[in-house]
Amino acid sequence: MKKKGKVKRYLKKIKTRFLGDPLPTYDTITVDEIPRASILLYYNGNKLTETIGNFVYKYRYVMPPFHTALYIGGPENQVINVGMFVELVNLQNQLASSRRVDVIVFPELMYQERELVIRQGRKDIGKFYDVKGFLGFGRDIPIIGPLINKLRPSAKLPFCSDHVVDSFNALPMKVSEFGSEQTAPWDIANYCEDNKVGEFRTVHIGKKFKT
Repeated sequence: MKKKGKVKRYLKKIKTRFLGDPLPTYDTITVDEIPRASILLYYNGNKLTETIGNFVYKYRYVMPPFHTALYIGGPENQVINVGMFVELVNLQNQLASSRRVDVIVFPELMYQERELVIRQGRKDIGKFYDVKGFLGFGRDIPIIGPLINKLRPSAKLPFCSDHVVDSFNALPMKVSEFGSEQTAPWDIANYCEDNKVGEFRTVHIGKKFKT
């Protein structure tokens, strides 16, 4: 048993060496406590996105967020989610047992400011996903990068982090170092952490979640 424990600790050190530090721990928040116009960060989902975040963009922690969304609340705890298309979903339905979901809350925002962000976010409901915008994050991958680099994101269609940045631009309020179409989910996490924009909380850690 001791030998097994040593091997596990050694593998964890190797993982940290190549993929970054473990995810930070934050104070917890319940779904009903999340303020409207908060940002959700999702971990342990799309492996392609996570791999790009780790090995191409060198995300600082062992697991980058693969997805982000704007929380708008209400009785049904609604999220404006950018999947195959932009739609309203219930946050509770996104809390898979294998996932971790963090929240960036903005206590300083006034009611009118939150409504502006949400109103802007709602404008994309019903639109299709910007596939070219997503694929553009592979532009630095060897061999296939030059081909992907020819793709240009759509000015009219959103992908997840593009949508979140655009929604906060209505204030205007920066939640990323980059423009909306150049922002990945981990860019939002990095910018808000580095510049103390908002406060990080954890709303869900599934029983099967592992970093």
